[in-house]
Amino acid sequence: MTWLVIKNPEELLKVSEERDRKAREIALKIADQTIYKLKPEEILKDRLNLENDVLRVKGIWEEITLNLRRYRRIFVLAFGKASLTSWYYLKELLGGRVAKAVIIFPKGMEDYREGEKEILIPSSHPLPDEMSLRAGEESLRLAESLEEGDLLIALISGGGSALLEYPLRGISLSDLRQTYKLVMESGANINQLNTVRRHISAVKGGRLAQKTLPGEVLSIILSDVIDSPLNDIASGPTAPDPTTREDAI
Repeated sequence: MTWLVIKNPEELLKVSEERDRKAREIALKIADQTIYKLKPEEILKDRLNLENDVLRVKGIWEEITLNLRRYRRIFVLAFGKASLTSWYYLKELLGGRVAKAVIIFPKGMEDYREGEKEILIPSSHPLPDEMSLRAGEESLRLAESLEEGDLLIALISGGGSALLEYPLRGISLSDLRQTYKLVMESGANINQLNTVRRHISAVKGGRLAQKTLPGEVLSIILSDVIDSPLNDIASGPTAPDPTTREDAI
């Protein structure tokens, strides 16, 4: 039997009764296959393909196609826990079409060599730090560099709220961290936490996407939130914010 993810199957299958071993083997195989299929690169292989410069994206609700020859320049911004593996796949898919890429990922995953057109930023999670703000600055700079005829592909995954951050004017990093900490420790759910995050951030709640005009944005989002509300995944830097300041308060 071939195991895709589980490293110590024989140890986990050590039981005295053969019947129990068989049941455990079936359960472990289900877990092994499921975890493998949930790897970001495996999801993207099923959802993204490129043929004759036409990029096809199979979303949850619909499928779209983009003719990449329409664009003068293509940029990539990847942030979240799955950013590195997502970028590996997209980089291979697009080849030399990418003019510049900014990749933001959790600290401790730096086993990757920065390419000529890449900026790699190891950042902080679950509380933002100075690197989170650097990630925010680089992302805003990239977004603002877009001109008409340019495309930004945003690879967004869970954890992006802390990894990519930049506070609104008048809010310090200390204020930001303390607010994150208080809301998280209060027992707030992810929707409530992200509502607060969006209203103190210069990049969340669609603000990052606004900076790309007159360029275009394609968001490829791996959801870690139940029902996949786009404004809550990484606090929605490229999605409209349906909440108000009163909701945040």
